[in-house]
Parts: sequence; C-alpha cells; structure tokens
Amino acid sequence: MKKVRIVLIALFLALTAATVQAQQEGIRVNGVGTAHGAPDTALVSIGVDALDEAVAAATSTVSSTVERLTAALEDAGVDATDIRTSSFNVHREDWHTDEDGSPAEARYRVSSTLQLTVRDLTALGTLLSTAIEAGATQVHGLQFTVSDDQQLQSQARQLALEDARQRAEELAGLAGLSLGRVLYIEETGAAGFPLTSQSYAMSAMDAAAVPIEPGELSVDVQLSVLFEITD
Repeated sequence: MKKVRIVLIALFLALTAATVQAQQEGIRVNGVGTAHGAPDTALVSIGVDALDEAVAAATSTVSSTVERLTAALEDAGVDATDIRTSSFNVHREDWHTDEDGSPAEARYRVSSTLQLTVRDLTALGTLLSTAIEAGATQVHGLQFTVSDDQQLQSQARQLALEDARQRAEELAGLAGLSLGRVLYIEETGAAGFPLTSQSYAMSAMDAAAVPIEPGELSVDVQLSVLFEITD
C-alpha cells in the first residue's frame, strides 16, 4: 500500500511539472469578449408605509393597502408567484411636534416592501401606474435582466477566445514565430446579472411621466489562454 501511495505521489508531481513546463513554453494572452442582448425580465420593489400614533392602526393600514395592491397587480396579469414580500419594518418616531411646537406623542411608521417580477416588459409602465393607484408610496430598485443568460455567456466566451487568438497571432508575428494549438485555457472572469439597474422613487404624479426604457444588457467574459508556438 505504501509503494502504491509513493507511485501515485510521484505520478502527480510529474504531471504537475509537465503542466508547469507546458505553460511556460508558449504565448499567454488574455482575451475579453462582450455579448449584448435585450432584457426580457424586470425586478422592481414596491413599498407601502403608514404613520400613526398606534402601531396597530399603522400596521392595519399597511396590511390592507398591501392586500389591495397585490390584488390589483394580479388582476393586471401578474402571477401570484411573481409577487413576494421582501421586507416589513416598524419604526418608532419621537421627533414629531404639535402645531404649537410642543413635543407630540410618539408615532409609529410601518412599512412593507413587495418585490415584483415582471416578465412582460411592455406592461411594466402600466403595472407601475397600477401599483401607485392601488396605494403604493414608493417604487424603487428597478433592474433589468434576462431569464436565461447562457446564450449570452456562450457568445461572450467565443468572442473572448477569438480576441485572445488575435492578440497571440500578433505577438507571434512580431517575434517571427508561428502560433500553434491551445495548450491551456482558463476563464478568469465573467459578469453576472443583473447587468444594469435603475432606481426611481415615484409618487402618483410621477408614475405615468417617467419613461421606462429597458435598453440593452451586456455580459463580459475574460479568458487566459496559452498558445503553443512553433519556429
């Protein structure tokens, strides 16, 4: 058993040395590829808050508004699974004053935030207006993404490899060498989604006035590539 272990260790060291030597005998370059695509999904946070001297009253107001808001969004075509509560907060505020300037009773601000996933971007503006009309006091954290980014990732990798080969061919030409096969390749970086984001704080007046333009997303991939060189 001990001999087998020694043989395996020796084999591992030999393979490691061969790999290191191979990586040193060639042209190593970094390639960058960027693929572009249109988003097909939006994520947005919709907030409701209420202020009252009684925490129970503020909580009741927020709860009823959230129920009304959720029903309005579902009636507008949003699937129930695309609406989820992302936060619920209660804060005591002691800094309020009466009309004569004297300290007022403490008040409680209750807030709840829903995260909405919109899969039909053509309906996004209408859904935001619906949310405001149903009682939402904030719309923020609007982000555009794609539901499946594998195709963009693959395109970016292909472009990164082409970029690496072009760089290596230029270097080989300057040195009077010929470029051979790829000896080693490693993905050193890839951007994730969402790739762009926007944030709005809207009132009922603003909801219809703010244009919603999804634009275009991009994903970047970086490759480290070692090419064989020949005389």
